[in-house]
Amino acid sequence: MPVNIMLDLKFSRIEFVAMLLFHLVAIAAVNQIAAPVLIVWILRILTGLSLLTHIRRLSGLSAEAITRVRLASSETAGSEGGEKQCLLYYRNRLQPADWEVGYFSEALIVLRFSFEPAHRTLGPGMRRRHLLLLTDSLPEQQARRLRTGVRFHTRGGEANRSQSAQPKPAR
Repeated sequence: MPVNIMLDLKFSRIEFVAMLLFHLVAIAAVNQIAAPVLIVWILRILTGLSLLTHIRRLSGLSAEAITRVRLASSETAGSEGGEKQCLLYYRNRLQPADWEVGYFSEALIVLRFSFEPAHRTLGPGMRRRHLLLLTDSLPEQQARRLRTGVRFHTRGGEANRSQSAQPKPAR
């Protein structure tokens, strides 16, 4: 059964709080090292810039942010799981890509994308991106459709389903 899902990603408060906490811990750790004051201040500034970069990416202001995804899969004869294509809104343009499920649970879904770079300045070969979807990263209806699609229509979902529903031995 084919999958066709449009995902409009939104600001994740869970991811924001986690990133803020990790960066504050990093700044506290920098304060504890025995180093010259100049090095400590440079490390504090770099940690703060890292936090600002994460906030820009989470809010969709960065060109590196993925803000919209259209996932599609089709079952073709002779292929395991069918063909999986998507369109990413990445670097302020639509980018075609192949996708697969990297991890699936009720609280977190990791999607992996492989695509040709739009400009060859990045070098030959495929680019890879990962998208972490927490429970508050999508509107509720889209999250439900994605979980259903992942669980029942993709190879990653079949692996999870087959582990939980082992066939019972015949008597």
